[in-house]
Amino acid sequence: MEGVVIDSESSFIGNIGKKAEPRAVVPPKGVDISKEPMSWDKIHSRMGVFKYVSPTYWIDTVYNVVLELSNMFYFGRKIKHASENGVLSRLKMNNSSNEMYYVVNMPAETLMLPEKDMQQTEKFVLSNELLKVENHMADIGLYGLFKFKVERLQNTDYYAYLVSVIFNAKYINRGNLIYIFAYIICLVSLFGVLCI
Repeated sequence: MEGVVIDSESSFIGNIGKKAEPRAVVPPKGVDISKEPMSWDKIHSRMGVFKYVSPTYWIDTVYNVVLELSNMFYFGRKIKHASENGVLSRLKMNNSSNEMYYVVNMPAETLMLPEKDMQQTEKFVLSNELLKVENHMADIGLYGLFKFKVERLQNTDYYAYLVSVIFNAKYINRGNLIYIFAYIICLVSLFGVLCI
């Protein structure tokens, strides 16, 4: 039986001697196997307004807000500790209520350049400064918990950028807090109606 291929997916004797061809898996009608299994985020995004009634969405929101509050307090403690140890003064940064800021002075020659070159120089200088600060923040233990806010300061004799390092709040906002408390109020009132 030299040169004979046996189909390993079948035990039929009749397949001996025939070349085996790969078989395609055919899904049932209406089933799309190219998609990944749905996560809660995808389910909630498809629910529209009704996602706010879902207890899983409420639990996710509460969890994310509590986790972010914990990170915010950690951020504040680390900034206060870094300020007391002199780390911020070495970076030429000032601290003001959980926000750090510093000024990046631009070279005076930058104003003499054409507009396109001036923008490229600004981006280069700012990206280098932000990279340095980001590395120092990672050393302190704040990597991923902050974002930069950049504001241009320019007049006839002064050209710089004010860079603020602030906590990166994604879930702590007025809408999520109102949603959390409104859900609790609805549950308590529903429970009160059912107990009467």
